[in-house]
Amino acid sequence: MTGDTPYPFLPKSQTVVRQGIQYSTNDQGWRTPNHSEDKGTGTMFIGCSYTLGVGVALEDTWSHRVWKTKGTDCFWNLGIGGAGIDTMSRIFWHWAPILKPESVYVLPLFEPRREFATDDGYHLVSTNSDREHDQRSMKEYFHWPLEQRIHGLRCRGWISSVASELNIPVTWVDDYSIPPYDSGGADGKHPSSEWHAKLASTLTELI
Repeated sequence: MTGDTPYPFLPKSQTVVRQGIQYSTNDQGWRTPNHSEDKGTGTMFIGCSYTLGVGVALEDTWSHRVWKTKGTDCFWNLGIGGAGIDTMSRIFWHWAPILKPESVYVLPLFEPRREFATDDGYHLVSTNSDREHDQRSMKEYFHWPLEQRIHGLRCRGWISSVASELNIPVTWVDDYSIPPYDSGGADGKHPSSEWHAKLASTLTELI
């Protein structure tokens, strides 16, 4: 396994503007500074596009707000558009020993997302997709709600186990009150900066 960003929302090492929002990525494709330039303590954030911050400025994301409150040196936003809990566990398994974060926040929102690894990379399969391949795969392999739940718990256990070995505290964001979703982001599909602020406020009360 690798720590590559699958099904990328953004190109690597570039700055693009979409719906008036600027997205700058590092040489790994993350919306965060280059890891090779990071020194000191850091906080890691793992999740899907809601953590990546699609539709809002980086400084308005819940992850960046929490990081500013924690006051660590480095901000590591490893959010990936479309990611499910298995993608998140793979990313954490790869990057946690390298970056050695002081703590990690994980926001797994959509369990019916699965990842396949093939010779040409990683591929997302989602129940939210209308692609024929995705629908067929979900129907044949992942159609049992109980199986989905067991898989989600297994991945959570893997993240918790790796974090325990590395002595990294994990905050499961979905254990706390998540604000009602809105579509006020610049793309008209993702949450607004107000949603991010509310979620960050809930989490910073724990610090």
